[in-house]
Amino acid sequence: MRVVAGIICCGFLVNLGTDKELGDRLKDRELTEAEKDFVNALRLGHILAFATGSSTIPAMGFNPNPKLSFSHDEAKVHPIAHTCANELQLFVNNRTLANNDEFEYIILAGLMNGAVFSTV
Repeated sequence: MRVVAGIICCGFLVNLGTDKELGDRLKDRELTEAEKDFVNALRLGHILAFATGSSTIPAMGFNPNPKLSFSHDEAKVHPIAHTCANELQLFVNNRTLANNDEFEYIILAGLMNGAVFSTV
């Protein structure tokens, strides 16, 4: 179970671009002070909490196993967490695939807005 959660978190970080830190990838964007503070504090637990509602892996593992799904929808961009199903849904479209920092910013906004669900 721990391996599955780790793979999802690592895969998510690959999508954010492990060649650079998130703060570096967003350096050309005007971030608010709250966004800058969140980027500096961002940990894997934030991603796990957003997707599952839990910032740590339960002792007995997740039931059901965490799942990452992709939807092709031009009208939606923000990730959706189905915490009862432990599913993170990402949208694939022209905006999220643009060769800029849009995907990273969308993920940042989703994680920041989802942070009230669970504390990390």
